Amino acid sequence: SGSRLAHYTNGATLSFTYLDHRTQTYQQETLSQADMLFRVVQHIPEKHFRMIRYFGFLANRVCGKYLPKVYEALKMATPGP
Repeated sequence: SGSRLAHYTNGATLSFTYLDHRTQTYQQETLSQADMLFRVVQHIPEKHFRMIRYFGFLANRVCGKYLPKVYEALKMATPGP
């Protein structure tokens, strides 16, 4: 989003911030306009591509049945609502 844009150099580069989930810190990255556009275009799906958000044990139809079994197999506590 525009609020993450930290610095824009006229016609050359742009800098933005993002949250690095591995270190839980905000990082700043500087890219050329062409590199940034390339990264954005990678997220555009092909024509007639059907987007699927949840599948497998996360699908709405079977989530309540299989998700507790997944937590049990991974020896994790089941999160509350």
